[in-house]
Amino acid sequence: MAAQHSRRPSFRACGALAALALACAAPAARGQAPNSPHAGFAFPAGGQQGTSVRVAVGGRFLEGTSGAVFTARGLRAEIAGYDKPLNPRELTELRDKLQQMQKGVMTPELRREMTGIRARIGDSVRRNASPGLSEIVTLTVAIDADAEPGPWQLRLITPLGLTNPVGFSVGQVPEVVEEEPAVATPALAVPGGGRGGAAAAVPPAAALAPPQRITLPAVVNGRIIPADSRPGRGGAPRQPNQYQPGDADRFVFEARKGQDLVIAVSARDVMPYLADAVPGWFQATVALFDAAGREVAYDDDYRFQPDPVLHYRIPADGEYTVEIKDALYRGREDFVYRLSAGELPFVTSVFPLGGPARAKTAVQVSGWNLPTGTVTLDASGAGPGTAMLTVRRGTLVSNRVPFAVDSVRDVLEREPNDSIGSAATLTLPVIVNGRIQAAGDVDVFTVTGRAGEQVVAEITARRLGSPLDSVLELTDATGARLAVSDDVSDKGSGLLTHQADSRITLSFPANGTYHLRVGDLQRKGGPEYGYRLRVSRPQPDFELRVTPSEINAGAGTSAVITAHAIRTDGFAGDIVLSLKGAPPGFTLSGGLVPAGQDHVRLTVNVPPMRPAEPVVLGLEGRAAIQR
Repeated sequence: MAAQHSRRPSFRACGALAALALACAAPAARGQAPNSPHAGFAFPAGGQQGTSVRVAVGGRFLEGTSGAVFTARGLRAEIAGYDKPLNPRELTELRDKLQQMQKGVMTPELRREMTGIRARIGDSVRRNASPGLSEIVTLTVAIDADAEPGPWQLRLITPLGLTNPVGFSVGQVPEVVEEEPAVATPALAVPGGGRGGAAAAVPPAAALAPPQRITLPAVVNGRIIPADSRPGRGGAPRQPNQYQPGDADRFVFEARKGQDLVIAVSARDVMPYLADAVPGWFQATVALFDAAGREVAYDDDYRFQPDPVLHYRIPADGEYTVEIKDALYRGREDFVYRLSAGELPFVTSVFPLGGPARAKTAVQVSGWNLPTGTVTLDASGAGPGTAMLTVRRGTLVSNRVPFAVDSVRDVLEREPNDSIGSAATLTLPVIVNGRIQAAGDVDVFTVTGRAGEQVVAEITARRLGSPLDSVLELTDATGARLAVSDDVSDKGSGLLTHQADSRITLSFPANGTYHLRVGDLQRKGGPEYGYRLRVSRPQPDFELRVTPSEINAGAGTSAVITAHAIRTDGFAGDIVLSLKGAPPGFTLSGGLVPAGQDHVRLTVNVPPMRPAEPVVLGLEGRAAIQR
């Protein structure tokens, strides 16, 4: 029968102020697009519930910023300041002034003034070398006591429109901001460790500044900045986007014997990619040292996630020091991180990885500092999609773990099922919740098919946080292999650094019995190696994505966006697009993704009377799909 399918990704539109829109009309008429406001980082990249925090947002074309918008409720921002570096003319004037001052009689007052001028010149030279980060807007962000914890985003509202989003989180435990030392420490050169094989700078342990003292639990907000950018050093000019030797931030705290210490870093979570960097991200490493300076724990990632997480059972009362740095000892102003430390609840795995829509599912949870081994995921009011599961320990909420919600019939695998003789027979359509229990384990399932009948077998595991690197094999009754799949890319999971889920689509060659085998490519396994195996006839469908995620258009003008269709299970038909929930006057031109195509350029038309605030527009797609 025909079904009407709707997918509504969100993008933001900013109705620029009318007067400023008119100011942009002349260059636009000559075919020149106005400069687009850009945000490079927010520091600190978050704050605690019920507090107010001063936040610096670095970027470009930010002059005249009037406010900020957040993806979370309960956050409000006021503009506290704006600063940009000196331009070439102003730098020349200051250098000339400095030369004239050097000819005068040196007094303490004159010496202090000259020191300030040198610092201003050095600061401007450094910031001008990275123009995408050179301007600073300072915000005062008030966070309500009941604001939902988690990673969110903020955008600045400028006369030229909205900036791109940057990470901003809401935390629950006390937060501190790192204190940079007054003088930079020397560094050692390590051949081959830097960009392009050049020497990287490694801060020797003896030269490191004393660690900053903190009290657990805490969230530390910091940056791995170039060593020559610390207060007290003028810094040498560098080429745009060039990495500099970075510092290593260290924090000391008291811990008690028996504590389950969790140290979790958010760096790639805060800023997934840096478009002008090579490699294009901050790769954080974290190490823990005891009072004698011995390294007792180290991590540079968490499973397949790039941000590190440490778990350490404290063996004795005393002082411990945590150190965070870049894996290549680089530094940049946008190498921003949040380091959470303490006896914090942390979920390492769940089972099953999903459950039925509009129902409650009992979920086994494993991890550290968890008060229970089972929680209930209530999806009674939710349709198919992905929910976020958390566990509470008192008032503290754990990390968020994805949990699939689906309308297809849902069953649990039954062990033993590692051979054809013990394989369970599946009635399609079905989703099997299973796991590779131990190293080398293989789960086997039986299906019955008719000649020419199409079937889809798909594993969802890595996309739900499982470490399983799945391999899926289909054989006939004689054991002859018909298809095998290792990694299949999911365009809807663009930030997943390792696509490791499997998928097979084929037509049965004859009537008979067939066998599906699920295993781990590296023959690993364990309780955390869960998966969801969907076996069904093809279920043609689609999802939508929109780029860019924000558009800036003046009243009575228009802006171009691109709608991307992610087609699944062979769906290739037309997709009719329309705006959903748009204020009066907003219209869409070109609202059709033609059959067989995966993207189309659209025009969003803005009404003559602009909205007073940025608005969220929904894009809805509809298609007739035969099933």
